[in-house]
Amino acid sequence: MLARARRQGNQVAALFLDLDNFKDINDTLGHEAGDELLAAVATRMAGALRDGETVGRLGGNEFVVLVEGASLGAGAHVVAQRIVNVLATPFSISASDVPLEVTTSIGIAEGDRAITGDLLRDADIALYQAKAAGKHCAVAFSPSMRDEVDHHRNVELDLQHALKNEQYFCCTNPCTNSRPERSGVWKRCCDGAIRNGESSYPVTSSPCSNRLA
Repeated sequence: MLARARRQGNQVAALFLDLDNFKDINDTLGHEAGDELLAAVATRMAGALRDGETVGRLGGNEFVVLVEGASLGAGAHVVAQRIVNVLATPFSISASDVPLEVTTSIGIAEGDRAITGDLLRDADIALYQAKAAGKHCAVAFSPSMRDEVDHHRNVELDLQHALKNEQYFCCTNPCTNSRPERSGVWKRCCDGAIRNGESSYPVTSSPCSNRLA
């Protein structure tokens, strides 16, 4: 796709989609119901495609839409919004008496890359940001997102090294939640000292420190 886009001078984009809270469907209605819903989603998305757009399921509840040419004339966000709109009507499946509402988070990556895998990687990074922003939205990739992912990966590696070499410690601090029903609950917060040459730096409540705790 990228080679063809280069030859023809076309724009190209990848949209990485993840159905929000899909695990709840499998857990409450069963995997057969989840498969039926996925098939219905794929059929509806395929029916909304235009020239220059291709949709495929990557696995689980993840889909990718590849877009090139005229479809990107108004921008990839317009394509993403069209997908959101087409999924807005609830889905009727045999395992549920009530039509199911489906929302999706979308990561967008535009522009040429060395290989198609790089385009998908960047769209996946943007999808992670869409999930972190509260789901049911589309987020476009920016290089700073890749820097953030690399930073978290490096911190996690440093944490693992620090734990192995007994350079990491945990303490329990009181954290007050603003919601009345949870006031006064103690939450485990982790602070560590990671040795990096002669320097050290603290880590507080990061996803990787929480896993190591």
